[in-house]
Amino acid sequence: MDDTEEPELLLSASDDVYSYFMFVAPTEAKKEGTANTMDTWIAYFLIALNLFFQGLLLYAVFNRVVLKTTQWRSRITEFEGSGIALFGEVGEGCNTGSSMCTIDGDDVTCAPPSVQLTSRWDELDLDGDGIWTREEVMTAREDLKCKYVVDPLEVFDVIVKTVVNREKIIWVHPEVKAGNMIHKPYFTYAAGDIIMCGYGNKDMCGNVMERGFFDGALEHNTVSRVGNTMNSAMKYCYELLKPGGFCDVTLPSTYSVWKIVSTQECQDPEYDKFTKVHPITEVTKSFLQVDYDARQAYETTKTLLFRTFLFIVLSIWALSMVYNFRLISIVAVWVMIFPSSKEAAKTGEPVVYLEDEDTYEIRGIDPLHRIMVGIITVVRMGMLLTLAGIGFCMLLKCTSYMDLIMDAVSLVFILDIASILYAQTLRPQIRDQTESLKPMVLRLSPTWLNKRPAIKDLLWIFAVFTIVVIVIWYHYSTTINPMYKALECACARTGENCREATVFSADFWYKYWSVETPKVFADVAVLKGGGQVVAAAPAAAAALAPGPAGAWTWSPAAAFHAERHPRSHHGHHNHHHKHEWHKVTVNPGTETASEYMVDRQ
Repeated sequence: MDDTEEPELLLSASDDVYSYFMFVAPTEAKKEGTANTMDTWIAYFLIALNLFFQGLLLYAVFNRVVLKTTQWRSRITEFEGSGIALFGEVGEGCNTGSSMCTIDGDDVTCAPPSVQLTSRWDELDLDGDGIWTREEVMTAREDLKCKYVVDPLEVFDVIVKTVVNREKIIWVHPEVKAGNMIHKPYFTYAAGDIIMCGYGNKDMCGNVMERGFFDGALEHNTVSRVGNTMNSAMKYCYELLKPGGFCDVTLPSTYSVWKIVSTQECQDPEYDKFTKVHPITEVTKSFLQVDYDARQAYETTKTLLFRTFLFIVLSIWALSMVYNFRLISIVAVWVMIFPSSKEAAKTGEPVVYLEDEDTYEIRGIDPLHRIMVGIITVVRMGMLLTLAGIGFCMLLKCTSYMDLIMDAVSLVFILDIASILYAQTLRPQIRDQTESLKPMVLRLSPTWLNKRPAIKDLLWIFAVFTIVVIVIWYHYSTTINPMYKALECACARTGENCREATVFSADFWYKYWSVETPKVFADVAVLKGGGQVVAAAPAAAAALAPGPAGAWTWSPAAAFHAERHPRSHHGHHNHHHKHEWHKVTVNPGTETASEYMVDRQ
């Protein structure tokens, strides 16, 4: 059924200062003989007051709420190319350090700058000879500083200091003591402690334990500073990460800045209890793992329920904006096509008082009043568009249900200021004078759509829903998803796209404690004997083999060959061993063995 109507708009008085401004001057001219009355001037004053109130509130909302949230997000992860450097001065085109996390393709890295360098040996050892020299530091210094926002010379000195301070545990090469070079074994030895510093504070030690990062040390008892009990492992972690501990004292100042910033930006901690079973002794012990409000809040935003809730709130807000837009559009049409007072005077009076209905009927408007209403309409439209934009930004920043509701109520309050001023300041008699006006009919061109207003209403609804869906999709693609990845990485050190979680995984730590750390002592024994530790051949399954005279070549495949299967240990190891790797041991009775044996029993 083709439901058609006359192509016309009906303009009626409404209960706000804009409608009062439009109609009080013509009715006052009829009633008092002039439009220049106190009630007319009050209308101008209320319009100015409304615009001032709305403008000031919108400025405060944008500056103190929307902009503050945007700045907080930019401190978490990079959304733009500029910002205030958190970690020091940088050159043009360099990493500004304005964000804790940087994005590289689909991955994100949030480790402190000094920790990032510990996993990038290939960028440090420029000639690939297995030794990081001070000359290489100076050669690549500016490039590395530009890329990672940390002075590699500071990191070099930190590693030297860390190794020298452990001289009672490990033999230190004279060139390392002199600060001239760092051999790869010493770098590997110190890197474990520095990488552990990337977990930020001692509250994360429970998380480290829960993820099995100490299992290799607990199973093989190859690292004296970690020990082979859960208590000793936790003590090792605490000593590193506690305030004033190894990390705070030893690492460059950029680490302290990163630690403070990460603690602030991740917001309040939340603790959960868990139990950990020792992989060898089967002793069970309770610990606390920590999570942070910022990450949990963004996790909530990714649920289907929250997205639906957000869609509803945004749709209602958008519909209210469309409603006001259509009202303003009707006023704009009235300004453009409504007859002038001169045209109305040809057939009667511009304003007529209808005694039977005790109301006024406006049939024509004065040119000056038409201009003033037109100017106010343009300003009103600009304010509405500003309110719509800031409103969307304010609602999209919300990460909780209550925040969404309260912010929506706040926006409605700002929108209703015009009605509040009208109802609270004007006396009932003058309000009735404009509210009781006979509606004005505005004739439109008889187009197909104008003759079918029901279809027009339906199109507006579909348009609003479509726009809201696009806005939500864009917001999640450009803000929510990157922020969630960054907060996972920065606060919990987890996530599929977190470089630290991928590179420094449970497998990495198991290998580090059970293979790499014992191997360090083997390599150092070779150095102590006057030999050299050279880079391994790239063969995938290279075994231990004699190197050049006085040298010893090692490949991870030799000690960490990839047949992975459970094995028993003291009768119960098979039940708890999560890492299906061959056991790697040093020579019996010494930590400085020069070769490894793969136990295949």
